[in-house]
Amino acid sequence: MTVDIATPGRTATRKPATRRAKPRAAVVLPPPLVIGEPDKNIFNCPNCTRPLSVGASRCPGCRTRLILATPARKATIFILVGAIAGLVMAWGVSAAFAVTSAAVTPGPESSVLPSSPAAATSVPVAATPFIPAIPPTSRSALSQAGALNVRLSDGARLLQTALGERDLDSAAVADILRSLAADASFGEGLATRLAAWPQGAAVAHDLGLLYASVRGTAVDGLNNSINNDPAYRDAAQKMLGVLGGMTPLDGRMRTLAGIANVVLPPATSGK
Repeated sequence: MTVDIATPGRTATRKPATRRAKPRAAVVLPPPLVIGEPDKNIFNCPNCTRPLSVGASRCPGCRTRLILATPARKATIFILVGAIAGLVMAWGVSAAFAVTSAAVTPGPESSVLPSSPAAATSVPVAATPFIPAIPPTSRSALSQAGALNVRLSDGARLLQTALGERDLDSAAVADILRSLAADASFGEGLATRLAAWPQGAAVAHDLGLLYASVRGTAVDGLNNSINNDPAYRDAAQKMLGVLGGMTPLDGRMRTLAGIANVVLPPATSGK
């Protein structure tokens, strides 16, 4: 600092002091980010879009569990679908391999060669007639027809007993005729189902005619007045004549049941 000594007639002046400017430290700015360049260590939560670091197993915002930046539930579904697809493909490959192996493997007949010309000669065998398998409905109809014929035989014995009485009970004969008509009507349906088996078509046809005759005879007798004893006696005798033809037909039906391996009840109920 310099000081001027005051002189007469002159005002003393003081020169301001000058300071040295200190050098400022250079400011290092970070390099600017390139617009559009993604951060390789950050991803957004697929549920709440919160930025998360790679490898995070749970979002701290929405608490969603994550597997490789994918919700755990969705990742589990992907895993299950992939496992099922792999099993299906493996099954398909194994099935194709099994089919191919079966086609290539020779049968036992192709691996055996006749040792002599005599061995190659086939022995003639008598051909057995082909019998078509009985349908289930025809089998059931044949079995029920056997039981129905037993009922018709019981009705014939009851009519014989009624005709043996000194005084005919027309009401009792009418009850027997009604029962026979109902059984015969049911039997016509059985004959139709039995006819579906070609082997039993002839027996079914004759059974249908018998049942229709029984039903018609019973209906004709029931058209008479209950007090007309001679008419009911005549109807009972006609019914016995119709049922008399059932014995040979029942024998044919039992032979047919043996072919079809169907067990029928005894021809008489023993009543």
